[in-house]
Amino acid sequence: MRVLALLLFATLPVAAFAGSETAASASQPATVVQCTQPPLTTVITTTDFGFHQDMKRGSGNLEVEHNNFEFDERIPINLTTWPNQPCGQWLLRIGADYERFDFSIHNESRLPDTLQSASGIIALEYLVNGKTAILIESRPGVYFQQKVNSGSFDAPTNIAAVVPVFGGDKFYLVGGVTVSALSRYPVFPIGGILWHINDKWDLRGYLPDPRLVYEASDSLELYAGAELVGGAYKTDNRSVTPEKLSGAVITYDEVRTGAGITWKAKPVTFDFAAGYTVQSEFDYSRAGESFDTHPAPYVRLTARLDF
Repeated sequence: MRVLALLLFATLPVAAFAGSETAASASQPATVVQCTQPPLTTVITTTDFGFHQDMKRGSGNLEVEHNNFEFDERIPINLTTWPNQPCGQWLLRIGADYERFDFSIHNESRLPDTLQSASGIIALEYLVNGKTAILIESRPGVYFQQKVNSGSFDAPTNIAAVVPVFGGDKFYLVGGVTVSALSRYPVFPIGGILWHINDKWDLRGYLPDPRLVYEASDSLELYAGAELVGGAYKTDNRSVTPEKLSGAVITYDEVRTGAGITWKAKPVTFDFAAGYTVQSEFDYSRAGESFDTHPAPYVRLTARLDF
């Protein structure tokens, strides 16, 4: 999965504490409902491309190619009965992630040409009917430009929960915190909402990809919304002016808006999106330098395999 140092929910899916089991009554026997089981193995690959972006400072411009590969394996565990929800279960998720941004930069020497990360994944999840209700996830690894050193290590960690409100299964609050030593915001609160408007419409108002979703069929979704992509990295020691940017920590963020389509052909899911990168920012926060770009188009394709 993508490593987002800022406002990360680690692909937090639609979640609910409300179960689907039907209790017995005095006049009616109990109805046993089959609980939805989550996939135990997941492979996700993402490729996207940001077209020509002009820098707001100077005469530079750039294009960016982004690739991400993630593998996850879930292991059911009997940790505790709490919070004791129907169809609820605790799982340990372990895996690996590799992410890379390649920048084609013109007339600007102060920016890195590559930012990449290689990390493990270890997470504790509480799932209800196959959907995440509680998440504690860490991604220890190296976050670097071209050369790995001791300053490249980080372990971005996310803690989040989804809680139903108003006494039903339509509206949920999402809350938590993200922690990252390299990020310009080492500790940052996160929050959002999930609203099942009706059988066809969902408002998934949580980061990193808030969106309004229309379910055209069981296998096809259309959506419009936003997306945050990026992370925090340790750059290489290099010849650059000003010298304080050599080996500096950088936070790279893209803020996107657009629309997309999700096609589910089990066990494979394809997601295609296109729109505008409203802004890309290279923030050397500890060195006091920041570089932004003007808006530009982007396209993205994600393929997910669950089994």
